[in-house]
Amino acid sequence: PSDEPAVPEEPVEAPARYLLATEAESDGLAVVDPTIRDGSAVVDRVEVGAAPWGIAVHAPTMRAYVSTAQGVAVVDLTTSERVDLIPYRDTPARVGFGEYRRGVLGIAVSPDGTRVYVAVHRGDSSTLETIDVAAREVLASTPVGLRPFDVLVAADGSEVYTVDHDQFSVHVVDTTTFEARRIEVAP
Repeated sequence: PSDEPAVPEEPVEAPARYLLATEAESDGLAVVDPTIRDGSAVVDRVEVGAAPWGIAVHAPTMRAYVSTAQGVAVVDLTTSERVDLIPYRDTPARVGFGEYRRGVLGIAVSPDGTRVYVAVHRGDSSTLETIDVAAREVLASTPVGLRPFDVLVAADGSEVYTVDHDQFSVHVVDTTTFEARRIEVAP
């Protein structure tokens, strides 16, 4: 064995420098530099829309998608500007704040960046809205569990998963048929 360090077969990218955080009781997206030790680590703010909640980043296009009470805000991460606001099919009737509010929750972006999936909670039910980013329209609204805080996409983009907080379940949504099936995860 050699004392020389192994050279990776492919280049290794440096980790992302910034973190993104929604400012849930305002209309902001905070850009945070975690390397700053003294003073405020918030290096920029982007106005995204009322009551922002979830964030999904598509690194190849340098776009962040933020679920807000008014629609999905599209943020250009190279300029720190909101460049679009895509409306929901089922826009919340009123703006609410906090964990128990009605409105949008989890959000995810497809691996190829063509679709965004966002959970909309209406109090007694919730849906997963599938949005075509280029067309700026909702393709489908699929019933899922109550208060789906987290939305995740399979690596191949074939399924979307919602973690349904109040029903102790996961819904699996087929991204071709938009049909959902429920998996119980707690007694």
